Amino acid sequence: RSSSEIAPAVPEFAADPVPRIWNEEVRVPASPAIDPEGPFTIEEVPLPLPNPWNRNVRPSDFDFFPDGRLALVTFDGDVWT
Repeated sequence: RSSSEIAPAVPEFAADPVPRIWNEEVRVPASPAIDPEGPFTIEEVPLPLPNPWNRNVRPSDFDFFPDGRLALVTFDGDVWT
């Protein structure tokens, strides 16, 4: 038996992003902020259901771009921006 490396621990990713698989856009209405002067800003953004691809959207994480746009990642590996 050997404990030699059979593959890199972290694969090298392409420097250029891959082309989109689905080019259609889905827009959802966002509710305006509730009490924007309060200690917290709360906005409700509904999940994109239904959608043209019949994807079940099960959020697992989210983050914001510097320009304020949201990126949502799902358990299935989809990334919604």
